[in-house]
Amino acid sequence: MNKKKGFTHRKNATESPLEANISVMSPTSAEVKALVKRETEVIAEEQAVLNREEQAGLREDIANLREDVVDLREEAADEREKTMRDHKKKIRAKVMFSEHKEVIDEYDHEHLNEKTSVFSILTAREREVIKLIAEGSSTAQIASSMTISTKTVDTHRQHIMDKLNIRGIADLTRYAIRKGITRL
Repeated sequence: MNKKKGFTHRKNATESPLEANISVMSPTSAEVKALVKRETEVIAEEQAVLNREEQAGLREDIANLREDVVDLREEAADEREKTMRDHKKKIRAKVMFSEHKEVIDEYDHEHLNEKTSVFSILTAREREVIKLIAEGSSTAQIASSMTISTKTVDTHRQHIMDKLNIRGIADLTRYAIRKGITRL
């Protein structure tokens, strides 16, 4: 057809004016490819932004976890230090108690005054046992003379030594002589 004012040019005679407008408005395959490519690029950019945001969130989580670890380590160090201080205090208290007890025991052993006599500390049977020990009798001899078992004699001897804070038979003999329980 010829171009006249107000008419569109048709490529073929069978094409209607509406079809001709559609074909003009329809994108070509190159345009479709360009649109798909651009859409793919936009999706990739969006994904990259999301990844960066997720990584930033993960970095923040990691930073928070590191801070928590540092805090926990500090708390553990403080707890260890407190435990060590408490342990040292207990050890010092035990040492001080032990030293004080030794001093007191030594004082008691050396300075039993006249108000505290052997007769007020020891029972009658214990006084009899200490007298026989100081005189040199054996455990079997003491048991026989007192009609008790050797085990009972040993128990009496241990009680005497505990009460008087004496550590050996020689000290027990010296004590008995010094206090006038027996004579040499």
